[in-house]
Formats: sequence, structure tokens, C-alpha cells
Amino acid sequence: MKQKITLLTLLAIMALMTSAKAQNVNIPDAVFKAALVNNSAINTNGDGEIQVTEANTYNGSIHVAGLSITDLTGIEAFANLDSLNCAVNPLISLDVSNNTLLSYLNCAGGCQSYPSDPWGSQFGLLTSLDVSNNTFLSYLDCSNNDLHLGLNLTGAISLIYLDCSGHSQITQWPGDPIWFQLGALSNLDISSNTALKTLNCSLNNLTHLDVSNNTLLNYLDCSNNNLISLNVLGASLLTFIDCSNKLECLANNVLSNLDVSTNTSLITLRCQYNQLTSLDVSTNTAMVLLFCYCNQLVSLNVKNGNNLNHGLLAASCNQYLSCIEVDDVSWCNTYWHNNKDGTAFFSENCNGVSVLDNNQNTAILMYPNPTLEIIYLSKPGNITLSDLSGKLLLEQKNTKQLDMSSLPAGIYFLQYEGSSTKICKVVKE
Repeated sequence: MKQKITLLTLLAIMALMTSAKAQNVNIPDAVFKAALVNNSAINTNGDGEIQVTEANTYNGSIHVAGLSITDLTGIEAFANLDSLNCAVNPLISLDVSNNTLLSYLNCAGGCQSYPSDPWGSQFGLLTSLDVSNNTFLSYLDCSNNDLHLGLNLTGAISLIYLDCSGHSQITQWPGDPIWFQLGALSNLDISSNTALKTLNCSLNNLTHLDVSNNTLLNYLDCSNNNLISLNVLGASLLTFIDCSNKLECLANNVLSNLDVSTNTSLITLRCQYNQLTSLDVSTNTAMVLLFCYCNQLVSLNVKNGNNLNHGLLAASCNQYLSCIEVDDVSWCNTYWHNNKDGTAFFSENCNGVSVLDNNQNTAILMYPNPTLEIIYLSKPGNITLSDLSGKLLLEQKNTKQLDMSSLPAGIYFLQYEGSSTKICKVVKE
């Protein structure tokens, strides 16, 4: 009988021990476990384990960035966790679906060095991320990963800051070539993230991006993607847009159209190295910086009433661009004359520019027409001016301008002789 009681006692003790063990959080990664165990705010009883009750009670932050952690299993036990920084770790997967109170998440990849290549780098290893269950999440940095299987943001309705950019590295060491790599994100749906203010999705494989539903968006960097279309209409609070190809060796965005007419708060627009044929920023009265060089612009309107406060216009490398509509020709000729091609000119009314030759490779433009005094031409030639009866009134040789200030208002005919002979009607007001 005594032996039987002893056996029952041993069984009871073993059951209690098994029960206690079952209450410990399973954390297979030794480095991750050590970081949690060594945090006295989490490991409140000071033992070598993290109990379920300890994890569930904790509502602070976990910072385990750059520790070479490969597995974050166990994080799901922290149901009340507020902040998680697990950046620059070779994580293959990350499940935060049970961390429903999470407000901050940084799982960005980063550079890692190798003995044979001290300047080598690689992406993070995350191929997908789902934060649709994290309704309180306001900050997310998942940049420098390989998210080719997607990024699900549909339920993250509190998201204010999002960085899902790819990765690039420019090295300047002698003999070391420029190195870069695009991210793998090919689709980004942020239509439900209406609280979003900052978005960096640069250096990915996006072909279409629509931020028209993000009415609070202030900052947008979608440079160096494969963009065919970009819809920013409705995002009237945007102050910064970069849809350029900032890396000339990585010119992938191929935008042929960009409508910023409703972005009335826009201060900076970078759209260089695209295929834009026209650009109108006349409604962007706050604009200070415009980089639109190396496109295929035929039409450029920067007459927005703010040119005198405009810090910089960079519009060169647009071989088909002749007339740039501005607020004040004299001011622009003084401060912006080096920021355009030599074949382009400033005018306060590009609609009053006459084309003497429609061949865009040899185009000869005459402006302004109608004029009050002087007619200008984009190329020098021999010019004669006649009235309606054919009477010769003025003649100039090898010139790009003709002064009509001495003539009365009326209709005249200008004959241009250069590489070819052209005749155009001129109106003197």
C-alpha cells in the first residue's frame, strides 16, 4: 500500500512538471530565445524559459535587429505586443497575425558582408508578408526583402508610414562597378490604407500604381520601377513625388503620361528619365523643384505664378522641346537659361508659337504670334515682312528676330529663308 502511494505521488509530480513545461512558449531559435530570456521585462520570474503567461502579459517592444535570427517562432504568443524590430535578420518567414495590437513593425532586410567580398550585400529573405490582421499597425518597414509572393495590407487601416522599397547599393571604390538589384514586389494595393502619409515603394517591379484613394498621402517615392501608369489624382496633400529613374543605369519607369493637376500642394516633382511627351504644372502653385530632364517632352508648362520662388527647373535632354511656358521670360532667361536645351526657349504664351516646319528634327518656331513688338525665331535665317498687298516692309539677314514695333496693328506675311523657304501669317497687335 505504501509503495502504491509513493508511485501515485511520483505520477502527480511528473504531471505537474509536464503541465508546467507545456506552459512554456516554444522558441526554437536559440538566439531569439536568449534575447527574450535576458529581457527582465519579459522574463519576469528570471528562469530560463518564457511562459505563456509572461508572453501574453507583455505589451511593450521587442528589439532583436541584426542578431542573425532565422526563426521567429514564438512571437505569436505575444498577443499584446506593441512594437517589433527584427530587421536585418535572415528570416525566411514572419507571422504576425496573432499580434493584433502591433503598432510598429520593422522587418527590413539589409547588407551582409562576406569574407571574400567585404562590400557584398544581399536582400532579406522574406518572400511574402501579411499584415491584414494588424488593424492598429501604423508603421511598417519591410524594405530590402524579396516579396515576390506579395504584400497584403488590406486590413492595416491605421497604416501611416510604409517602406516596401527594394535595395540598391552604389559603390565608389576604384575598380568596383556600380551594383544594384531591384526588389521583387510586382503588385501593391494600398486602396484601403487611407491613413497613409508616407510611401516608399521604389526599386521594385511595379507596373501600375494608384494612390488616388490615399487623400492624406504627403510623400511618394516610386522611382526605379517598371511603371507604365501612375495615378496621383485625388492625393491633393502630396508635397513630394519621385517617379523618376534616379539610377541612370537602371532606367525602367516608362511613364508617357503624368497628371498632377489636382496635386496643388506639390513642392517637389522628380520625373526624369521617363517617356513623358507633355507636362503641365500650371496648377501646382507651391512647386519649388522640378526635375523633368531626359524625357520626350514636346510641351512643358511651368506657368504657375510661382516661378520667382521656384528653386530649380531641370528640363534639359528633351530634344523635341522648343517652347517652355513660364511666368516671366526675362527672369527665366536670367536664372534658368542653363537648365534647358539650347534649342528650347521660354515664352509666356506657348499657344502663340507658330511652327514654320512641322518636321520635329528641323522644326523652326516663330513666337509670339500675335506680337506687340518683336517676332523671335528658334533658328537664324533671312527674314522679310510684307503687307497684304505684297509690299516689302522689313528685311533682316541671318537673324533670329524681327522688330515690328514701328508698324501699325494688322496682318502681315513673314517669309523665312534658311535650309528651306517658309511663309507664315503674323498678327501685330
